[in-house]
Amino acid sequence: GGAVVHSKTFDSPAPGEFAPVELVFEAPPGASLGDLAIVFRSLGGRQINIDDVRLYAWPADSDFAPPPLTFSNVMPASADEPATVDSAPVATEAAPTPVAEPETQSSPAEPEEQPPVAVALKPPPEKKAPNTTSAPIEVDDLVGCWNWSNGATITVSANGKAPNGMSEGSWEALGPRNYRITWADIVSSVTVDASGANMSEKTLFSSGTGTRIGTPSESFEGTWQLANGATAVAASDGSYTIAHLKGRWRKAPGERRFEILWPLVDAIVLDQTGKNLAGSNQFGQIQAGKAARCAE
Repeated sequence: GGAVVHSKTFDSPAPGEFAPVELVFEAPPGASLGDLAIVFRSLGGRQINIDDVRLYAWPADSDFAPPPLTFSNVMPASADEPATVDSAPVATEAAPTPVAEPETQSSPAEPEEQPPVAVALKPPPEKKAPNTTSAPIEVDDLVGCWNWSNGATITVSANGKAPNGMSEGSWEALGPRNYRITWADIVSSVTVDASGANMSEKTLFSSGTGTRIGTPSESFEGTWQLANGATAVAASDGSYTIAHLKGRWRKAPGERRFEILWPLVDAIVLDQTGKNLAGSNQFGQIQAGKAARCAE
């Protein structure tokens, strides 16, 4: 509508808060708050509290200095929310019209200063205390010396080897904190007696006997009742099973001598601290704790 902005002052509010805005602009006679809203919107404003608007008008050729035109309750709104203001004409407080001044006349009286308006600010959003509880640091490193629950000490090397003092295993990572160690087979020596009805078995750790179920034979192949009550089957395909335990059997040098090969593979998982592991193999459960340092 031909308004000319002379000056403007914006205080940047925090999100959701109010802030004062001051405008001094030139407008045609009869300007309304609707015209004011257009000027305000063009300067980036969004909402005006018209209860807190003071509008002063004075002739363009006067040297009258009005109080600042102040909006002390202005809040920014979202981009899709139009400026909200009553567009009806508003009565203005007019400054005194200048008259011919005698030499002794003083300057025009200043209009009465408007009292300050109390502004209600929205409380700032509540600040949540930072979470100072730190999550435990996860350690995923199998390399080091481990004290196995069966009394063995296992040294896991970075080159993928894991010697246990009697044989050497190899390890590989399967996923986060999950590993597999494959050891050399456990070997049992078996001898079938001359009658073909009995056998004896010996390993590094234990020994036992068994009686054949069926026709006696010098071969190890067949079904055996072991001294501990379990049933063992030496199949023709070379497999050897005792319940859930699985191995392989083969002929060994010497008369009526055989070997049973027991695979030993440990599936293990590290805890989050990296100081303990647990797992299993076909013979049972595994637990171990990591030594602070490897023995020399």
